[in-house]
Amino acid sequence: MYRKPDSEIWQGRVDHATDHSYFRYHQIIQLHRTPNQQLIGLIGFSCDEGVRRNNGRIG
Repeated sequence: MYRKPDSEIWQGRVDHATDHSYFRYHQIIQLHRTPNQQLIGLIGFSCDEGVRRNNGRIG
């Protein structure tokens, strides 16, 4: 099942704003609005503690 990505909720802790060696996934990825067979997808599970520690949206 494909669900369009929402850039408003794809956020997290920023360790450095300009040095790419400190970047996290949410600072690097490019969100695609339509499915493409050559792209990868991320599959995960909810974990409020990890989200809380990284200044994300809990829930």
